[in-house]
Amino acid sequence: GNFKYPIVNNILEQLPNKIQKLEKIYGYLNPNLHFYKPVNGLYLNAGVIFCPTKSNKLANGVITLADYLSKNAFLKIGTCFGGGSEDTIKDSRIENQAELSFTNQENFIKNKTNLMIATKAFGMGIDKPNIRYSIHYSFPNSVESFYQEAGRAGRDTFPSLCTILYHPADIYTNYDFYKNAFKGIEREKQILNELLDEVRYEDNFHLNILSRQVQDKYPQ
Repeated sequence: GNFKYPIVNNILEQLPNKIQKLEKIYGYLNPNLHFYKPVNGLYLNAGVIFCPTKSNKLANGVITLADYLSKNAFLKIGTCFGGGSEDTIKDSRIENQAELSFTNQENFIKNKTNLMIATKAFGMGIDKPNIRYSIHYSFPNSVESFYQEAGRAGRDTFPSLCTILYHPADIYTNYDFYKNAFKGIEREKQILNELLDEVRYEDNFHLNILSRQVQDKYPQ
């Protein structure tokens, strides 16, 4: 729910002081004195907030959270997510925002914005060194996901903070994702068979495997 909104806001307001404390602890000589302030129109620091949905109605949606945080003058916000698939209900605002995702991503990489609010797919293959923090609005669906997403921050080795906002009710969101992703036993079998039909092996594949195993066991 939106009861997390004031928590997110509080985190963002306290971030500069927390980062400066870390810089002092680790002995950095050039601390971030103007954490959110642009220099010559470009931002020296940035952050990412990961949301489980892109909704403009649900409290955990990218658009909804961006609307709430846009009241903060120190934030220049971009959003990033994909459009709806053919089997989902279309929403004009979501589709329009999805079309802007590539431009928003480019602006973020070029330091023209200082906060990206996105779904979990954002950031794969993007090397932006000055991301100082990441916030997960809901807990990721796996440890691997958290490792990948939290790893967007601090790539330049400077102090960075990663935060998960947890509430027991969040688990139902992940359950919904898993439930909706499951197409039924017969359809899952069909998908698996379609994938297996595409698998191709080299000539004498299994014979070569056995040959290497024998050579490893009896090198002489």
